[in-house]
Amino acid sequence: MSATGPDTATDPDAAWYVREGNHRDPATAPQACNTHSGGKTRKAKRYLFGFEATLVVTGDTSAAPPGSTSAAARDHSQHLPALVLAFTVHKPGHDPAGNAITALRDMRRRNYPTGWLAADRAYNAALPENFHIPVRDLGYRPIWDYRIDQLGIQGTHAGALLIDGTWYCPHLPETLTTTTADLLNKKIDRNTWRARIDARASYRLRPKAAPDHRGARRMLCPAAGTHPTVACPVKHRSLGRDPRLPLIDITPTPTGHPEICRRESLTFTRDIGIRHWQELDHGLAPWVHHYFRLRNRVEHFNGYAKDHEAIERSRTRRIRGIAAQSLLLAFQIAHANHRKLASWLDTLQTNNQPARRRPSNRHKLKNPRRWTPNGYLPDTTPET
Repeated sequence: MSATGPDTATDPDAAWYVREGNHRDPATAPQACNTHSGGKTRKAKRYLFGFEATLVVTGDTSAAPPGSTSAAARDHSQHLPALVLAFTVHKPGHDPAGNAITALRDMRRRNYPTGWLAADRAYNAALPENFHIPVRDLGYRPIWDYRIDQLGIQGTHAGALLIDGTWYCPHLPETLTTTTADLLNKKIDRNTWRARIDARASYRLRPKAAPDHRGARRMLCPAAGTHPTVACPVKHRSLGRDPRLPLIDITPTPTGHPEICRRESLTFTRDIGIRHWQELDHGLAPWVHHYFRLRNRVEHFNGYAKDHEAIERSRTRRIRGIAAQSLLLAFQIAHANHRKLASWLDTLQTNNQPARRRPSNRHKLKNPRRWTPNGYLPDTTPET
């Protein structure tokens, strides 16, 4: 059907999918979706009438990062293909968090193991009760990326600052609080961003123990404990230990020191900062290794299923109704999974027979320590 014509929909269970530069998928008609924050207008790059599928794709982050020469990194039998284990079909842009939780709960019902969970930016923008709390209740450990308007200080607790998903000392230098936003706004270059991200790690709060049964975490001040990562005048034991430790610059306030500075450690309940908090430091190599290995699996399967199974073409499923569409899509996804497994088995030596094909090495892995949110910026000038 035409987006501007008078014809009505032939499938009442479907809706408009509108893709703009910011991947916003409103539920209204595309001609009414050109308004953008800040008074600007943005023309839709693509729109169509149909259904949307939320896929749960397998991923493996146990492989060694680029540069490793371990036997496990060279063992292609451990590099399992990306497979879909659960999916839901729904109207485009309608309750993405709720549909994702439905698929994840179905996986838990079938006793699939939990682990790291990477999702795009539409999910960590959802309400905590709709996505973040159910995800952690199911046993998953989410990894987030952030929009530019979500970067910087995202919350506070007892003086501690939640910055880019990690809790930091309240006396963190101001230039380190907006590091990633400054790079995206082209105020600093890549090398300056990398140096600031590495410097900021010393100010992070450290976990004192594993979370309890309620998800509460005991966090240690960076200047506390037997191995402080900063030197702070408030905690005298941290002074004189190592001249290489950053020295905290205390700014006097009428209300005195924050609670996190007056104590060695502090309890953070599960709900504090749950919308943005994550276990891995955003931008550092462990986060890059885990997040992009998982996210790339999703994008790879999307492209694979569209190319080999034509799941995006409506003529492959000519029956109307969301129930029929879900059933037919299940067959298409199952066939894509079978095709990927067959190709993977052909790369293995089975029954003392050599592999029938070589593993795919078309894409050279990038070093996670050289990643930046906006890529390499060779023409920018460092901030003075």
